[in-house]
Amino acid sequence: MKKMLNLLAIAFLFFILAFGGCVYLFEPSPPKEAEVIKKFNDNRATFEQLRDMLQNDHYLSNPGVALSPPDKIEKYQALLKVVGSPSVFQSGRGTNAHISFVVWGWGFAGSTEHLCIDWVNEKPTNQIPTLDGYRGQRAYPNTVVVYKHIDQQWYLSADW
Repeated sequence: MKKMLNLLAIAFLFFILAFGGCVYLFEPSPPKEAEVIKKFNDNRATFEQLRDMLQNDHYLSNPGVALSPPDKIEKYQALLKVVGSPSVFQSGRGTNAHISFVVWGWGFAGSTEHLCIDWVNEKPTNQIPTLDGYRGQRAYPNTVVVYKHIDQQWYLSADW
């Protein structure tokens, strides 16, 4: 019986190590900075429309949450589909809001990496010259968000 438990424990450990190794080896890479900026520029009017809608909607922080009439939620979701963002989040309200359109994400169980297109009211202090090749600090839960300026108050942000 003890031998059987030892074999099961070893098999389980092997499975966990193999699974972890596959996750590490096949971890998806975020899209290149130029791709995301091109996508932003191609859809800038829609991003700005969404930003304006969010700034004027004082009762909605995430359009995926049904706190508004269904037709308004459907409009948000249709526009988010156009810009290729599965979700958007904001902190603050009105013109002081910090709005993040998620354009890429990967991870599991609270350790998720995001690449976002952000509109910010104040210039971030933690800017870097490029996100390409940036591997972050991976210091969960103290992950540092870094920014790459796109234009005016628009930035790319990464939290890995």
